[in-house]
Amino acid sequence: MNEGNGGRTCSDLTHSLTVAAKALLSPENLVLPNDVLDHIKERSTTHGLYGWWFDGNLPFVPRDGCIAHKGKHLLYVGIAPPKDGPARSRSSTPMKRRLWRNHVIGTVRSSTLRLSLAALLQHDLNLAFWRDARNRVRMDRV
Repeated sequence: MNEGNGGRTCSDLTHSLTVAAKALLSPENLVLPNDVLDHIKERSTTHGLYGWWFDGNLPFVPRDGCIAHKGKHLLYVGIAPPKDGPARSRSSTPMKRRLWRNHVIGTVRSSTLRLSLAALLQHDLNLAFWRDARNRVRMDRV
C-alpha cells in the first residue's frame, strides 16, 4: 500500500490509464542510468513516456505522495515526443536525447529533472542559482 496516496494502491490510481501510462507507473523492471542507451537501442525506442524512480540515496528529497514500487519512488515523469520530420540515420532519437543527453549527462539548464532535484536540495547541499544575461537559470559548479 502506498500511504502517500491516502491509502490507495497504485492499481486504484491507474484503472483508467492507457497501457503506456500503466507501464510507467508499475514497470516490470527499472533500468539503471548507465544502461539507458542499451535499453533504448534493444527496444528501438524513439519516443514516449518515461519516469525517473529513486531509492533512499537522496535523503533530503521529499517523497510524500509519490507512487512507490519495489522500494523506489517515482519522482519525475517526462515525455519524449516523436520528431516532426523523418529521422536522419545518425541523429539521436527524442528518447535518447531526453534520457541520455539531457538527464544523465546534461546540466541543470538542459534538464528539468536535474533543475528540480537541485532546487529541492538547494539548502541541504548549499547550491547557488543565478540567471545569465539571457535570463537562463545557471548553477555554480560544485
